Amino acid sequence: MSDITCDDSQWPLALVRLSGLPSSEQFENYLAQRLEWLHRPERHVLVYDARQARLITTEMRQRQTEWMHEHEALRNEKLLGSAVITTSPFLRLTLNLLRGLRRNQAHRCVVATLPPAMLWAADRLHEAGYLELAERLRLDFEPSAHSG
Repeated sequence: MSDITCDDSQWPLALVRLSGLPSSEQFENYLAQRLEWLHRPERHVLVYDARQARLITTEMRQRQTEWMHEHEALRNEKLLGSAVITTSPFLRLTLNLLRGLRRNQAHRCVVATLPPAMLWAADRLHEAGYLELAERLRLDFEPSAHSG
């Protein structure tokens, strides 16, 4: 099964879960959701959970690249940062290489599990003044918060 699930229940933190290879319709719906988030008044952080994802098609990569260029100014204005969770060594290497080649990549991270991604997101949110959400994420995901 393939799917892209967009969860903004903890806005201005948005979680995108990817599994399998999405259909073209699912991919377009995801891009539409991203644009809706960019049009909200608040700046936000994205966490992509791609642990169950497959690489998207060449056509989808081209469409994503076009979409990113088309909305670059809005993304620079509204996106505080994005984290990608993946266990794929190939995807991690690719994303880290791209991070080094692109400008404005300081607020990106690639990790293998959810807790470090959420703690990284908490830092970005805290820096932007979303103190309550940042603290809640730290309480939920910091190992020391759960020890005795």
